[in-house]
Amino acid sequence: MREIIYSLFASLLFISCEVKVNTPAGEGSKIRNGIELKEKGLIVEQAFLLFEDGKLIPPGNKVEVGQWVGLRLIVNGWRKKDGKVFVDAEEQITTSDGKQLLDQRNLFKDYADGLSSEDAKALTLSARITSIDKLYDYFTVTFRVWDKQDQNEISGSYKLYLK
Repeated sequence: MREIIYSLFASLLFISCEVKVNTPAGEGSKIRNGIELKEKGLIVEQAFLLFEDGKLIPPGNKVEVGQWVGLRLIVNGWRKKDGKVFVDAEEQITTSDGKQLLDQRNLFKDYADGLSSEDAKALTLSARITSIDKLYDYFTVTFRVWDKQDQNEISGSYKLYLK
């Protein structure tokens, strides 16, 4: 299964991060790393954090400055049009004291012709804390992924902490 990866590189100053996740009710759901989710029409079967090498981020969500963090979402419920799915996403990063460091929108703008339904099942949004200006308790990454053909969406957040 091919996955779509969109990397966000925050050239803002950070020190500690924490991830927060909401586990949807349902048998067999696999939501890790404290990821909070709200589902509206789309179904998240799995949500977890991983490093660039594909290894899972352990509970506690501790990362190093400069380390790539991927949020993997295994999603069903997309509306298909001619075998394609039309996805978009946005992501924000804020510090524990409420300072917004990143606000990225239209993360799938390069896929105006849509994705295959197979590709849309496994999406990865990523972030990287590149430098810090002071110590923060954590960083909150907030995201929203939606189907551009209807009102179905997933939104949520997680926290990252620096080692």
